Amino acid sequence: MISQALKESTAQAHQDVETYNPLMQPHFSTQDYASYLGVLAGYYKKLEARFKELSPQLPPELSLASRLKLDSLLKDLQQLQAPLIEIDFSMPSIKSRAQFWGHFYVLEGSTLGGQIISRRLAEKLNLEPSTLNFFSSYKEKTGPMWKSFIEVLNSQNFTPEETQEVISSAQEGFHFYGKALQQVQKSMGTQL
Repeated sequence: MISQALKESTAQAHQDVETYNPLMQPHFSTQDYASYLGVLAGYYKKLEARFKELSPQLPPELSLASRLKLDSLLKDLQQLQAPLIEIDFSMPSIKSRAQFWGHFYVLEGSTLGGQIISRRLAEKLNLEPSTLNFFSSYKEKTGPMWKSFIEVLNSQNFTPEETQEVISSAQEGFHFYGKALQQVQKSMGTQL
């Protein structure tokens, strides 16, 4: 199954990205949270535009529109009265169905910790639920949404070359997500 190959092939890249994530730092503030969301909104804006271009090549059972997160990020930013921050680095080229699946695996996987993160942020920063749309985008449906994503992913008939492209695109996705988190750190004035 491709999902298992992705998990194994990206384990180190996933760990590496976590080192750049400032969310659980002791000094993380509401202003830092706004910067974090602003940079992610800039990142998702560009990625989701590329995903939408590829949507005719994707299976309808993926329900791509229900999985896009930019609107949730923009709602949070509006509630926090904070701007979208344009990213300061070049984005990856995502031109094939295999590249889509690799990059989308990274973003969809990031929702799994969202419930825990939203609870911690609500407690730590005294945030209202109206500012936690991104991290609680699927709410109680997070597990079923991940399961359905994996089922659709595993049902794709990838050639061996496409399978390798999915894996390398997921690794690239973690790299670029890490670059976005590094930009968050710069906007916060910190470096991990």
